[in-house]
This record gives sequence, C-alpha cells and structure tokens, in this order.
Amino acid sequence: PLSASIQSASMAADEFKRLHPDINICIMESNTCACGQAALEIKIAELIEQNQLPFEDLIRKIEEFMPRVVSLFCVNELTYMQAGGRIGGAAAFLGKLINIKPVCEFVNGVVHPIKPVRSRQKALQTLVSEAVKRVTQAEDIVVCVQDALCKEDADFLIQQLRERLNYDGPIYQSPVGAVIGSHSGPNAIGIGIVQG
Repeated sequence: PLSASIQSASMAADEFKRLHPDINICIMESNTCACGQAALEIKIAELIEQNQLPFEDLIRKIEEFMPRVVSLFCVNELTYMQAGGRIGGAAAFLGKLINIKPVCEFVNGVVHPIKPVRSRQKALQTLVSEAVKRVTQAEDIVVCVQDALCKEDADFLIQQLRERLNYDGPIYQSPVGAVIGSHSGPNAIGIGIVQG
C-alpha cells in the first residue's frame, strides 16, 4: 500500500465492527494522494449526496472512479524530495544547478516524471496543458488545486483551467497538507481531477 495509514484504518475498522456489527465499513487504497485524493473525496461526497445507493453499489462506483483520478504536481525545488528519499543527491544538485522544475504525475501510488522544465511559469503552463490533455469531457468533473504557500500560482492555474476546459463549475482550492508539504517543500502545486 501507498501509506501505512491503511493498516491503521483497517485495525480501527475491525475494532469498530466488533463493537457495532451492523455498521458497514470498507477500507480502500486509492493509490493517489494530495490533490488527486481531495478530488476523489469530493466526488464520493457528491455521489453520496445525489444518490441513495446501497452500500455495495456505492463501493462499486468508488472503484470505478479510482482509475479516473488525475493527480499532477510540480515542486519548486528538489531539496525536499531528496531529503524524503524520493531522488538522489546528484539529481537534486543537478536540478538546482540548472533550475529544473519537474512536472510529475501520481499514478497507481507511484510518482512518474512527465517533463522537466526550466522555469516556474513554464511548469505552471505544463501542469495546465497536461491536465487538459487528460480530460475527455469537462461536463462531469471534480477539479481541485492545492498549493504549498503559493496561492497566486493556484489562482493562475484555476483561471487557466477554466479557460482551457471551458469550465464554469466549482474548482476547489486548498493548501497542501503537512505530510505532503514536507516531501514537496514550499511552492509545490498540484491539480487533481476526477472524471465521472
């Protein structure tokens, strides 16, 4: 699993089921995090609000959504990824030397580099372009933008996504959480999308 949290959740669910056997609980590994996870959670909340599905049907719908999660991000500097063991010292040094801003995608619990770019503005434009490429139709989507202390860049991404996708629905915005922030560092930014 992507996180040890799933083990803790499973143990808590087992204990809760023991005390309340009539309650349905299903622990799932989403294989995403941060903005992708946020978009998925919002999509699930919308599904629960809109439909009164039996528990088993709800679980099936969630399983259908999980492969459709898009989670793209960019870090501003590689120091934090090196400290977290995500990249080696030589890669971090070289990236800093030539001002690389890696644009990455989180797929099935693994970070995949999409494109290294050499300026912040180019990284933001690449994030938007990659997000737009992955949206087949902008009618039934959930979009979430998360940032690590760079709200102006998040506002830019939101404006660009609205224009490029011709989308006037809600775009959720939030700060990156502490755990993700410790791996990504300040000025990391991401886009999460679920198509449904």
